[in-house]
Amino acid sequence: MDWLPELIPLSDYGGDFHRYVEAVYRIFRRDFVLSQPLFRGRRCYCDTRMDTDGKEAGFWHVVTEGSIESERMPALRRCERIAWPRAIVEAADTPLVNIWEAERRRPGKGRQVRLSLAPSDFSYLVVIRATSHAYVLVTAFYLEHEHQRKKKRREYESSQNS
Repeated sequence: MDWLPELIPLSDYGGDFHRYVEAVYRIFRRDFVLSQPLFRGRRCYCDTRMDTDGKEAGFWHVVTEGSIESERMPALRRCERIAWPRAIVEAADTPLVNIWEAERRRPGKGRQVRLSLAPSDFSYLVVIRATSHAYVLVTAFYLEHEHQRKKKRREYESSQNS
């Protein structure tokens, strides 16, 4: 998948995690705060509520993992691919990206329809949701294990048959 941006490894910053997070944040800020990619003719932006360390909640959702919001931990595989969400959104209407709807039910929030975007090998997933005027980046993450990729591929194939 030579069309996706190069990885940004922690080793490029001498293992200094603080410098690394600042560099990763600058890329995210460039891609989703200072400007936004277009998806189907509408802006795709992130959750700009300020969160930890003066950085947007949308940023932390893309570079951390965990099911309990207040306990999410940084994930290097997510950080390394910080430039991928914008590239995938921008390539969404090409054969390079698979797109499908995924319904999610959340307590107190009801039914939410989200769009999943994945490159052809299903190694990475970008999740967005529609608003009345734009799209919001919900999260994005690397699918490290083959069983995760197969599951997303099945979701995609199932959506194409319904």
